[in-house]
Amino acid sequence: MPSSAGAIFGCCLILFLIAILDRYVCGLSHKLNRHHAARSQQLMLVYGENESPDTPYGDNKLSAGHEQRFILSHQLTSAALVALEKTLHYLLMLVVMYVFTCSGLQKLSLTLSLQDI
Repeated sequence: MPSSAGAIFGCCLILFLIAILDRYVCGLSHKLNRHHAARSQQLMLVYGENESPDTPYGDNKLSAGHEQRFILSHQLTSAALVALEKTLHYLLMLVVMYVFTCSGLQKLSLTLSLQDI
């Protein structure tokens, strides 16, 4: 646990930057999903309804009525972004848990919950 004012400021700044990075990755993921959907529609127009080279087994329909084909490059980039996003979420969770246990808030929350009973 940081004790000096400079160390606390540095920790807060790093956490803030990680949170900004998390929001950026989330926005990038949504933008990439829209791009992949548009690219999938474009490929379906070029190759026809049932002649897409990536899915010989028929249609992959989404619940919103949009059709999207399995394209390996799209799936790999989406999986990499999801893995990065989940890693950032896990890192932020660990930091919150560490601060929660080191600051004594755990004892305070336990006494408050016992008072409600």
